[in-house]
Amino acid sequence: MSRRVVRQSKFRHVFGQPVKADQMYEDIRVSKVTWDSSFCAVNPKFVAIIVEAGGGGAFIVLPLAKTGRVDKNHPLVTGHTAPVLDIDWCPHNDNVIASASEDTTVMGDSSIRYFEITDEAPYVHYLSTYSSKEPQRGMGFMPKRGLDVSKCEIPVLISLRDGYVPLKNRELKVVKKNILDNRPPRHSQSGSDSNLSRPALEEVLEEIRALKETVQAHEKRISDLENKLCQFTNGTE
Repeated sequence: MSRRVVRQSKFRHVFGQPVKADQMYEDIRVSKVTWDSSFCAVNPKFVAIIVEAGGGGAFIVLPLAKTGRVDKNHPLVTGHTAPVLDIDWCPHNDNVIASASEDTTVMGDSSIRYFEITDEAPYVHYLSTYSSKEPQRGMGFMPKRGLDVSKCEIPVLISLRDGYVPLKNRELKVVKKNILDNRPPRHSQSGSDSNLSRPALEEVLEEIRALKETVQAHEKRISDLENKLCQFTNGTE
């Protein structure tokens, strides 16, 4: 006599049970697209259902806590140019959903939200939102060496007051060589020595005077800049 052996499983007593009328959704035009899809996705907060829509594809998102007859003017999630084939919720964020369509696009938000994470409660702090007419599909992070730090970087603020201490009363020393200390070269002309002519000597002296004036002007300009920098770093301006 054969004996029937039943496989032991902890899922043997799983069964389906219809919900009551007040726990159902009514008047939803579910999509008629013949596609191997569940046409529905659910998470602990919402249920999303692919629906019929003119001019493209759409799906509806309904809160689990609000059942019953769905208003015909209830907003739809649209954006595809062809019927929606599949939808699925993000496993990490109950407020994010992705949809795929016959228009060969995948579409889940047109906004990028910024948050700050700290070590103290409540840990996550909302900052702002960037919105665009086009849905965002991904994000890349530029290395810091590629940023324009005057526009794109959020730096950690530190005091630079003691970062540079200029020398006070700094003297600029210029070593000037007197070209007249050297004897002019000797040239042999008709058996006699010929020294530097007077017009040439006056021209050299004039160049020396002009050079001296330029050096003095630069000395004064450098001294003024150093004094202003010193006053700025010491907080007197």
